Amino acid sequence: MALHPETKIAHLAPFLTEKGQWLQDTRIAYRTWGVLNAEASNAIVIFHALSGSADADDWFGPLFGADSIADPAKHFIVCCNVPGSCYGSSSASDTDENGQILGNRFPFITIQDMVNLQRQVFDLLGIQEIELAIGGSLGGMQTLELCLLDERVCRAVVMAAGARHSAWAISWNHLQRQAIQNDAKWLSGNYLPENPPTQGLSLARQIAMLSYRSFADYQLKFGRKLQDETTIPESLFPYYSAESYLTYQGKKMVQRFDARAYWSLTHALDSHDICRNREGTTTDILAKITIPILVVAIDSDVLYPPEEQQEIVNALPKGELHVINSPHGHDAFLINFDQILEAYNNFMFVQ
Repeated sequence: MALHPETKIAHLAPFLTEKGQWLQDTRIAYRTWGVLNAEASNAIVIFHALSGSADADDWFGPLFGADSIADPAKHFIVCCNVPGSCYGSSSASDTDENGQILGNRFPFITIQDMVNLQRQVFDLLGIQEIELAIGGSLGGMQTLELCLLDERVCRAVVMAAGARHSAWAISWNHLQRQAIQNDAKWLSGNYLPENPPTQGLSLARQIAMLSYRSFADYQLKFGRKLQDETTIPESLFPYYSAESYLTYQGKKMVQRFDARAYWSLTHALDSHDICRNREGTTTDILAKITIPILVVAIDSDVLYPPEEQQEIVNALPKGELHVINSPHGHDAFLINFDQILEAYNNFMFVQ
Protein backbone atom coordinates (compact mmCIF):
# COMPACT_ATOMS: atom_id res chain seq x y z
CA MET A 1 0.00 0.00 0.00
CA ALA A 2 1.26 3.50 -0.81
CA LEU A 3 2.54 5.43 2.18
CA HIS A 4 2.42 9.17 2.73
CA PRO A 5 5.90 10.62 2.04
CA GLU A 6 6.10 11.89 5.61
CA THR A 7 5.51 8.42 7.06
CA LYS A 8 8.46 7.10 9.04
CA ILE A 9 9.18 3.49 9.95
CA ALA A 10 10.36 2.52 13.44
CA HIS A 11 12.32 -0.75 13.42
CA LEU A 12 11.95 -2.33 16.85
CA ALA A 13 13.53 -5.34 18.53
CA PRO A 14 11.78 -8.74 18.20
CA PHE A 15 8.59 -8.60 20.25
CA LEU A 16 6.99 -11.35 22.34
CA THR A 17 3.23 -11.09 21.91
CA GLU A 18 0.65 -11.55 24.62
CA LYS A 19 -0.07 -15.01 23.16
CA GLY A 20 3.59 -16.05 23.46
CA GLN A 21 4.59 -15.73 19.80
CA TRP A 22 7.61 -13.82 18.52
CA LEU A 23 7.24 -10.98 16.04
CA GLN A 24 10.66 -10.87 14.38
CA ASP A 25 10.45 -8.14 11.73
CA THR A 26 8.95 -5.53 14.01
CA ARG A 27 8.03 -2.38 12.10
CA ILE A 28 5.69 0.42 13.11
CA ALA A 29 4.80 3.09 10.57
CA TYR A 30 4.06 6.48 12.10
CA ARG A 31 3.64 10.17 11.38
CA THR A 32 4.19 13.23 13.54
CA TRP A 33 3.07 16.84 13.38
CA GLY A 34 4.49 19.76 15.36
CA VAL A 35 7.51 19.80 17.65
CA LEU A 36 8.10 18.15 21.01
CA ASN A 37 8.70 20.85 23.61
CA ALA A 38 11.72 21.08 25.91
CA GLU A 39 9.86 19.26 28.69
CA ALA A 40 8.69 16.58 26.23
CA SER A 41 5.21 17.10 27.67
CA ASN A 42 3.04 18.38 24.81
CA ALA A 43 2.37 15.09 23.01
CA ILE A 44 -1.03 14.13 21.66
CA VAL A 45 -1.44 10.50 20.64
CA ILE A 46 -4.13 9.58 18.11
CA PHE A 47 -5.19 5.96 17.59
CA HIS A 48 -6.89 4.98 14.32
CA ALA A 49 -9.83 2.66 13.63
CA LEU A 50 -9.85 -0.72 11.86
CA SER A 51 -8.82 0.21 8.33
CA GLY A 52 -7.16 3.51 9.18
CA SER A 53 -3.57 4.60 8.68
CA ALA A 54 -1.05 6.91 10.33
CA ASP A 55 -2.45 9.78 8.21
CA ALA A 56 -4.63 11.17 10.98
CA ASP A 57 -4.84 14.57 9.31
CA ASP A 58 -6.78 12.87 6.49
CA TRP A 59 -9.43 10.98 8.46
CA PHE A 60 -9.38 13.20 11.60
CA GLY A 61 -8.83 16.46 9.72
CA PRO A 62 -11.45 18.72 11.37
CA LEU A 63 -9.88 18.03 14.78
CA PHE A 64 -6.50 19.35 13.61
CA GLY A 65 -5.51 23.02 13.73
CA ALA A 66 -5.83 26.15 15.83
CA ASP A 67 -8.80 26.17 18.21
CA SER A 68 -9.23 22.44 17.75
CA ILE A 69 -8.04 19.39 19.69
CA ALA A 70 -4.70 18.76 17.97
CA ASP A 71 -2.84 21.93 17.01
CA PRO A 72 0.58 21.34 15.39
CA ALA A 73 1.57 24.86 16.46
CA LYS A 74 1.23 23.84 20.11
CA HIS A 75 1.32 20.06 20.22
CA PHE A 76 3.55 17.21 19.14
CA ILE A 77 1.01 14.91 17.50
CA VAL A 78 1.76 11.23 16.89
CA CYS A 79 -0.27 8.62 15.04
CA CYS A 80 1.01 5.09 14.44
CA ASN A 81 -0.27 2.50 12.01
CA VAL A 82 -1.15 -0.47 14.18
CA PRO A 83 0.81 -3.71 13.84
CA GLY A 84 -1.28 -6.09 11.79
CA SER A 85 -2.35 -3.35 9.37
CA CYS A 86 -1.06 -2.99 5.82
CA TYR A 87 0.07 0.66 5.79
CA GLY A 88 3.74 0.10 6.57
CA SER A 89 3.62 -1.75 9.90
CA SER A 90 4.37 -5.45 10.31
CA SER A 91 1.42 -7.55 9.17
CA ALA A 92 0.21 -10.86 7.83
CA SER A 93 0.44 -9.28 4.38
CA ASP A 94 4.25 -9.26 4.60
CA THR A 95 6.27 -11.76 2.61
CA ASP A 96 9.11 -14.00 3.70
CA GLU A 97 12.53 -14.32 2.05
CA ASN A 98 10.95 -16.51 -0.64
CA GLY A 99 8.27 -13.98 -1.52
CA GLN A 100 5.50 -16.01 0.13
CA ILE A 101 2.72 -14.30 2.09
CA LEU A 102 3.21 -14.81 5.84
CA GLY A 103 -0.50 -15.29 6.40
CA ASN A 104 -1.16 -17.59 9.36
CA ARG A 105 2.52 -17.56 10.25
CA PHE A 106 2.10 -13.96 11.39
CA PRO A 107 1.55 -13.80 15.17
CA PHE A 108 -1.86 -13.22 16.76
CA ILE A 109 -1.73 -9.54 17.70
CA THR A 110 -4.00 -8.29 20.51
CA ILE A 111 -5.02 -4.76 21.46
CA GLN A 112 -2.51 -4.86 24.33
CA ASP A 113 0.22 -5.88 21.87
CA MET A 114 -0.69 -2.96 19.61
CA VAL A 115 -0.42 -0.51 22.48
CA ASN A 116 2.81 -1.93 23.90
CA LEU A 117 4.50 -1.73 20.50
CA GLN A 118 3.37 1.85 20.01
CA ARG A 119 4.62 2.73 23.48
CA GLN A 120 8.08 1.76 22.25
CA VAL A 121 7.69 4.31 19.45
CA PHE A 122 6.70 6.96 22.00
CA ASP A 123 9.88 6.07 23.92
CA LEU A 124 12.01 6.43 20.78
CA LEU A 125 10.48 9.84 20.15
CA GLY A 126 11.46 10.95 23.66
CA ILE A 127 7.92 11.58 24.92
CA GLN A 128 7.83 12.06 28.69
CA GLU A 129 4.20 13.08 29.05
CA ILE A 130 1.14 12.45 26.89
CA GLU A 131 -1.09 15.47 27.22
CA LEU A 132 -3.96 13.66 25.50
CA ALA A 133 -4.68 10.22 24.05
CA ILE A 134 -7.69 9.95 21.75
CA GLY A 135 -9.28 7.37 19.48
CA GLY A 136 -12.54 5.83 18.31
CA SER A 137 -13.64 2.21 17.81
CA LEU A 138 -10.40 0.17 17.56
CA GLY A 139 -8.70 3.46 18.43
CA GLY A 140 -10.89 3.86 21.50
CA MET A 141 -9.93 0.38 22.70
CA GLN A 142 -6.26 1.26 22.32
CA THR A 143 -6.79 4.55 24.16
CA LEU A 144 -8.36 2.73 27.09
CA GLU A 145 -5.52 0.19 27.17
CA LEU A 146 -2.91 2.96 27.06
CA CYS A 147 -4.50 4.55 30.11
CA LEU A 148 -4.09 1.23 31.94
CA LEU A 149 -0.56 0.54 30.71
CA ASP A 150 1.18 3.91 30.64
CA GLU A 151 1.46 6.48 33.42
CA ARG A 152 2.47 9.21 30.95
CA VAL A 153 -1.15 9.83 29.90
CA CYS A 154 -2.67 12.98 31.46
CA ARG A 155 -6.17 12.81 29.95
CA ALA A 156 -7.98 10.83 27.30
CA VAL A 157 -10.96 10.68 24.96
CA VAL A 158 -12.43 7.22 24.34
CA MET A 159 -15.03 7.14 21.56
CA ALA A 160 -17.45 4.44 20.42
CA ALA A 161 -15.78 1.55 22.26
CA GLY A 162 -16.47 -0.65 25.25
CA ALA A 163 -14.43 -2.30 27.99
CA ARG A 164 -14.50 -5.57 26.03
CA HIS A 165 -15.63 -6.85 22.64
CA SER A 166 -19.18 -8.13 23.00
CA ALA A 167 -20.63 -11.33 21.57
CA TRP A 168 -22.61 -9.11 19.19
CA ALA A 169 -19.47 -7.39 17.83
CA ILE A 170 -17.57 -10.69 17.64
CA SER A 171 -20.42 -12.14 15.58
CA TRP A 172 -20.22 -9.30 13.04
CA ASN A 173 -16.49 -9.92 12.68
CA HIS A 174 -17.07 -13.65 12.30
CA LEU A 175 -19.36 -13.04 9.33
CA GLN A 176 -16.76 -10.78 7.71
CA ARG A 177 -14.01 -13.36 8.17
CA GLN A 178 -16.29 -16.05 6.73
CA ALA A 179 -16.71 -13.91 3.62
CA ILE A 180 -12.93 -13.66 3.26
CA GLN A 181 -12.37 -17.33 4.05
CA ASN A 182 -14.79 -18.41 1.31
CA ASP A 183 -12.93 -16.42 -1.35
CA ALA A 184 -11.61 -18.91 -3.95
CA LYS A 185 -8.16 -17.29 -3.95
CA TRP A 186 -7.99 -17.40 -0.16
CA LEU A 187 -8.93 -21.07 -0.18
CA SER A 188 -6.25 -21.85 -2.78
CA GLY A 189 -3.60 -20.39 -0.47
CA ASN A 190 -1.13 -19.78 -3.28
CA TYR A 191 -2.01 -16.32 -4.55
CA LEU A 192 0.71 -13.75 -5.15
CA PRO A 193 1.04 -10.44 -3.26
CA GLU A 194 0.18 -8.53 -6.44
CA ASN A 195 -2.93 -10.68 -7.01
CA PRO A 196 -4.64 -10.91 -3.60
CA PRO A 197 -8.15 -12.17 -2.75
CA THR A 198 -10.60 -9.34 -3.39
CA GLN A 199 -14.13 -10.75 -3.61
CA GLY A 200 -14.14 -11.91 0.01
CA LEU A 201 -12.71 -8.63 1.28
CA SER A 202 -15.27 -6.67 -0.72
CA LEU A 203 -18.12 -8.67 0.80
CA ALA A 204 -16.61 -8.37 4.29
CA ARG A 205 -16.56 -4.59 3.96
CA GLN A 206 -20.16 -4.52 2.76
CA ILE A 207 -21.22 -6.57 5.79
CA ALA A 208 -19.30 -4.20 8.04
CA MET A 209 -20.98 -1.14 6.54
CA LEU A 210 -24.32 -2.40 7.85
CA SER A 211 -22.97 -2.35 11.40
CA TYR A 212 -21.18 0.99 10.97
CA ARG A 213 -24.34 2.88 10.05
CA SER A 214 -27.97 2.74 11.16
CA PHE A 215 -31.50 2.14 9.92
CA ALA A 216 -32.19 5.90 9.95
CA ASP A 217 -29.00 6.66 8.04
CA TYR A 218 -29.84 4.24 5.23
CA GLN A 219 -33.42 5.49 5.09
CA LEU A 220 -32.30 9.11 4.82
CA LYS A 221 -29.66 8.38 2.20
CA PHE A 222 -31.36 5.80 0.04
CA GLY A 223 -34.91 4.94 1.01
CA ARG A 224 -36.25 2.90 -1.90
CA LYS A 225 -34.48 4.93 -4.58
CA LEU A 226 -33.29 3.06 -7.64
CA GLN A 227 -29.80 3.59 -8.97
CA ASP A 228 -29.58 5.59 -12.21
CA GLU A 229 -30.91 3.34 -14.97
CA THR A 230 -27.77 3.73 -17.06
CA THR A 231 -25.86 1.77 -14.42
CA ILE A 232 -28.45 -0.89 -13.68
CA PRO A 233 -27.03 -4.33 -14.56
CA GLU A 234 -28.90 -6.19 -17.26
CA SER A 235 -31.42 -7.95 -15.09
CA LEU A 236 -35.14 -8.29 -14.58
CA PHE A 237 -34.61 -7.25 -10.96
CA PRO A 238 -34.42 -3.62 -9.78
CA TYR A 239 -31.06 -2.28 -8.62
CA TYR A 240 -31.47 -0.05 -5.58
CA SER A 241 -29.23 2.82 -4.51
CA ALA A 242 -28.51 1.06 -1.22
CA GLU A 243 -27.12 -1.93 -3.15
CA SER A 244 -25.00 0.34 -5.31
CA TYR A 245 -23.59 2.08 -2.23
CA LEU A 246 -22.52 -1.18 -0.60
CA THR A 247 -20.96 -2.44 -3.83
CA TYR A 248 -19.02 0.82 -4.13
CA GLN A 249 -17.77 0.54 -0.54
CA GLY A 250 -16.56 -2.99 -1.25
CA LYS A 251 -14.69 -1.89 -4.37
CA LYS A 252 -13.03 0.98 -2.52
CA MET A 253 -11.86 -1.37 0.21
CA VAL A 254 -10.07 -3.80 -2.09
CA GLN A 255 -8.25 -0.89 -3.72
CA ARG A 256 -6.70 0.23 -0.45
CA PHE A 257 -6.54 -2.72 1.93
CA ASP A 258 -5.49 -6.36 2.18
CA ALA A 259 -7.58 -9.38 3.12
CA ARG A 260 -4.89 -10.87 5.39
CA ALA A 261 -4.58 -7.64 7.35
CA TYR A 262 -8.36 -7.40 7.67
CA TRP A 263 -8.49 -10.97 8.96
CA SER A 264 -5.78 -10.26 11.53
CA LEU A 265 -7.23 -6.96 12.74
CA THR A 266 -10.75 -8.29 13.24
CA HIS A 267 -9.26 -11.01 15.46
CA ALA A 268 -7.42 -8.26 17.36
CA LEU A 269 -10.73 -6.47 17.90
CA ASP A 270 -12.25 -9.66 19.27
CA SER A 271 -9.34 -9.97 21.73
CA HIS A 272 -10.30 -6.71 23.44
CA ASP A 273 -11.05 -7.27 27.12
CA ILE A 274 -9.49 -5.06 29.79
CA CYS A 275 -10.00 -7.82 32.38
CA ARG A 276 -7.73 -10.31 30.61
CA ASN A 277 -4.52 -10.90 32.60
CA ARG A 278 -5.60 -8.37 35.23
CA GLU A 279 -6.92 -8.87 38.76
CA GLY A 280 -10.46 -7.82 39.54
CA THR A 281 -13.69 -6.92 37.79
CA THR A 282 -14.19 -4.33 35.07
CA THR A 283 -15.17 -1.85 37.77
CA ASP A 284 -12.07 -2.64 39.83
CA ILE A 285 -9.76 -2.20 36.86
CA LEU A 286 -11.27 1.03 35.55
CA ALA A 287 -11.28 2.49 39.05
CA LYS A 288 -7.48 2.48 38.90
CA ILE A 289 -7.50 5.07 36.09
CA THR A 290 -7.42 8.37 37.94
CA ILE A 291 -6.92 10.75 35.01
CA PRO A 292 -9.86 12.64 33.46
CA ILE A 293 -11.43 10.69 30.60
CA LEU A 294 -14.13 11.91 28.24
CA VAL A 295 -16.12 8.92 26.97
CA VAL A 296 -18.09 9.58 23.79
CA ALA A 297 -21.09 7.44 22.86
CA ILE A 298 -23.31 7.61 19.77
CA ASP A 299 -27.05 7.26 20.27
CA SER A 300 -27.52 5.32 17.00
CA ASP A 301 -24.46 3.05 17.34
CA VAL A 302 -25.65 -0.54 16.91
CA LEU A 303 -22.12 -2.00 17.05
CA TYR A 304 -20.96 -0.49 20.37
CA PRO A 305 -24.19 0.85 21.92
CA PRO A 306 -24.17 3.66 24.51
CA GLU A 307 -24.66 1.29 27.45
CA GLU A 308 -21.11 0.06 26.86
CA GLN A 309 -19.72 3.57 27.23
CA GLN A 310 -21.96 4.18 30.26
CA GLU A 311 -20.42 1.12 31.93
CA ILE A 312 -16.95 2.65 31.51
CA VAL A 313 -17.99 6.04 32.88
CA ASN A 314 -19.73 4.48 35.88
CA ALA A 315 -16.43 2.94 36.98
CA LEU A 316 -14.03 5.79 36.20
CA PRO A 317 -13.17 8.12 39.10
CA LYS A 318 -12.98 11.06 36.67
CA GLY A 319 -15.07 9.91 33.74
CA GLU A 320 -17.55 12.03 31.83
CA LEU A 321 -20.05 10.77 29.25
CA HIS A 322 -21.10 12.68 26.16
CA VAL A 323 -23.65 11.20 23.76
CA ILE A 324 -23.49 12.28 20.12
CA ASN A 325 -26.94 12.64 18.59
CA SER A 326 -26.60 11.40 15.03
CA PRO A 327 -28.36 9.18 12.49
CA HIS A 328 -24.98 8.00 11.18
CA GLY A 329 -24.47 5.14 13.63
CA HIS A 330 -21.02 3.97 14.69
CA ASP A 331 -19.30 6.04 12.00
CA ALA A 332 -20.51 9.26 13.61
CA PHE A 333 -17.17 9.61 15.41
CA LEU A 334 -15.67 10.17 11.94
CA ILE A 335 -18.49 12.44 10.77
CA ASN A 336 -19.91 14.59 13.57
CA PHE A 337 -16.67 16.38 14.46
CA ASP A 338 -18.54 19.50 15.58
CA GLN A 339 -20.18 17.59 18.43
CA ILE A 340 -16.89 15.94 19.41
CA LEU A 341 -15.12 19.29 19.55
CA GLU A 342 -17.92 20.88 21.58
CA ALA A 343 -17.86 17.98 24.06
CA TYR A 344 -14.07 18.18 24.33
CA ASN A 345 -14.06 21.94 24.93
CA ASN A 346 -16.65 21.55 27.67
CA PHE A 347 -14.70 18.65 29.14
CA MET A 348 -11.48 20.68 29.16
CA PHE A 349 -13.27 23.62 30.78
CA VAL A 350 -14.65 21.65 33.71
CA GLN A 351 -11.40 19.76 34.33
